Amino acid sequence: MSHRRARFLTSSAALALTALTAFGAPALVAAQDATPMSGMAMTSMAPIPNHIHAGTCDSLTPEPLIPLADAQFAAAAGAAMAAATPMAGMEMATPMAGMMGMGATSAAPVAVATTQIDLALTDILAAEHAINAHDPAAPTDPSRYLACGEIGGTPDAQGNLFVGLKELNDSGFSGVAWLLDDGSGAGTTVTVFLTNNGATIGDMMGGAATGTVATPMP
Repeated sequence: MSHRRARFLTSSAALALTALTAFGAPALVAAQDATPMSGMAMTSMAPIPNHIHAGTCDSLTPEPLIPLADAQFAAAAGAAMAAATPMAGMEMATPMAGMMGMGATSAAPVAVATTQIDLALTDILAAEHAINAHDPAAPTDPSRYLACGEIGGTPDAQGNLFVGLKELNDSGFSGVAWLLDDGSGAGTTVTVFLTNNGATIGDMMGGAATGTVATPMP
């Protein structure tokens, strides 16, 4: 099945995460209070793949129809950058103000991804489609899908449509997708918000500070 071209809108969080990988920062951070589903690591910092599929959440086509940008936890990226150890001979840049988080550490972090796709919202709504979030460790395994939501409803006068993303496979993940018709009749901006029930910014900062890596449950 051919893919439609998607333009990923890169956020500062995505850039920070790329920098962390280059500098050898931990890729995964333990979320101490969150309970991952059986056999799946709590990949708090790992980018979460998500796509638009044909069909409903109960009958998704295995092959994604439209790829979307990976969802990123900005709070986790900032926390890990603060804890990262520079490579020999390399100085770490000073994080920007606010990068390491401000306010309550009990706040629930949200992974966000924004993608501009070359398909009108009316065309998406003309058939059954759903947004599906995948486990980064096993993105093609349906038994480990994280969350899913059918795209349906009536856009408002400004072209906004909001749909819920329901938890799958006891993953702890759920969220909201915001679809905005760009008014050209040929494009839609899709923003995906995902949260892990029970996980907090404090969990992520604590994991980053200790260098803890999540371990899959048996």
